[in-house]
Amino acid sequence: MTLGGSSNERAYATALTPDGGYLVGGFSNSDIGDEKTQPRFDPVSDAWIIKLQGGLPTATTTATAATALHVSPNPAQMGRFTLHLADAAPRTGLRLSLLDATGRTVYAQALAPTSTQVPVVVGPQPAGLYLLRLEGPNGFLATQRLVLQ
Repeated sequence: MTLGGSSNERAYATALTPDGGYLVGGFSNSDIGDEKTQPRFDPVSDAWIIKLQGGLPTATTTATAATALHVSPNPAQMGRFTLHLADAAPRTGLRLSLLDATGRTVYAQALAPTSTQVPVVVGPQPAGLYLLRLEGPNGFLATQRLVLQ
């Protein structure tokens, strides 16, 4: 896998920071000129750590979408939790996605809630931090961090 260079590169570790951002660490085997301005420090590879700023929106939301979704319990056990939808959330045309720390969708389902509480079972997933994404009609989008234990 390459992240911009011409050789093997990997992001191996992520950590949530207190400001809501992330630290991401990895390595690169790419040489100078492959999106790099300096030669490798080590004969084989360079290690890197980047800080992704917290407080940035993960998606464009309206004021109602920002408060439309709550999850409990959080942290969730065994992939089971309940979505609590605010009255402002649509009740039709909803799609729920669960994204891992790399942004990969690991679970998705269409929802047809009839109440403001929707039980969800995403099945066994590795423990960690995930992002729940609820999409609906007319550009509705709400997100919520979820910790799976």
